Amino acid sequence: MVFLRSFYLILFMFFTIACKKANEPLTLPENLDIVTAKGSSNEICFDCDNQVVVYFNYDKLMLVPFSKVFRWDETKEKYPEITFIFYFTGKDKETLKKELEKMSFPYPVLHDPTNSFYKTNHLDTTSLNNKHFMAYILKHQRAKSLANLGMVDLFHEQLDKIVAKEALSMEGVN
Repeated sequence: MVFLRSFYLILFMFFTIACKKANEPLTLPENLDIVTAKGSSNEICFDCDNQVVVYFNYDKLMLVPFSKVFRWDETKEKYPEITFIFYFTGKDKETLKKELEKMSFPYPVLHDPTNSFYKTNHLDTTSLNNKHFMAYILKHQRAKSLANLGMVDLFHEQLDKIVAKEALSMEGVN
């Protein structure tokens, strides 16, 4: 339990320290292999309006943030109108697949062995201390804020705001 609290605190501090400039577009490479756990879809919407984009280097970090503790099944069920795009960089795709299956991770993951997402978006220039794990909330492929993945309830509050804004904008259309 102490480990989990410490992990949450570290992730919270990590995500609140700095962000890629607001409203800056991110390039989303599409020509990468998709890795899925059994039963999860391999469809990814790169053109959807509301997205959460996650970069993760699994050669440098453990896959703990993608375990069941972080309630990914609940997130997927509760927010179907938000697209989640995961770029996992690392050498061993088979190990990645096995780990995702072991955790029953419900989203498809893009295996990025050459680190193209990181390089294309110049993520080495961000002011974040931990450049191996970054998550952004995007609107029309533009970074709006960091996603607080490490604190599930806070993350869900962020997603609730996206859904509420989308509902308000739809009311204005009707």
